[in-house]
Amino acid sequence: MEEKVLIKSKKKSLKVIKTALGILAGVLFIIPILDYLFAHSKNWGFGWYIAQGSALPLICWLLAGVTVALLVVFSKMYSKADLTVTDKRAYGLAAFNKRVDIPIDMISAVGTGAFSTVKIASSSGAIKFGMLENCGEIHSVISKLLMDRQNNKKQEAPTTIIEKSEANELEKYKELLDKGIITREEFEAKKKQILGL
Repeated sequence: MEEKVLIKSKKKSLKVIKTALGILAGVLFIIPILDYLFAHSKNWGFGWYIAQGSALPLICWLLAGVTVALLVVFSKMYSKADLTVTDKRAYGLAAFNKRVDIPIDMISAVGTGAFSTVKIASSSGAIKFGMLENCGEIHSVISKLLMDRQNNKKQEAPTTIIEKSEANELEKYKELLDKGIITREEFEAKKKQILGL
């Protein structure tokens, strides 16, 4: 039987986040320069301003560097994230372009998180697919698949119990046959009755 695609992810644009982080980094870089120009407008120069022990340039430029690093990491982490869910598996590109293919039977849990992330847990760990516009819909589809699998297991359980009780009953009649209490014909008749033959 062919697998049926149930849902495909839709990418969210990273432009807003990239722009916001870029502007923040620029502002953090410019703050010490503006501080010097407006508050310390002496003729000694910017080098002297830094040499006087002002921590503002160091702090702002360090924060600007961290912001740029976050921008790069975030872009690499979610720029190509993609997820497709079928009736048999979930596959695609997770964070940092990690190729993933998980059979539905191996998925133990599913959740959502910050940055429109779908988190799929399996025996090999948790995998995140971020910046997905339809992360709520994907979560619902996978949750339904997990619930259906659970319900199917519950329906199969009584059949197993009946089979065990049939085996136990046959075992008792076999003991009676071995002890000579019943004949082979009686045992065969009872066996057919129990198995419904």
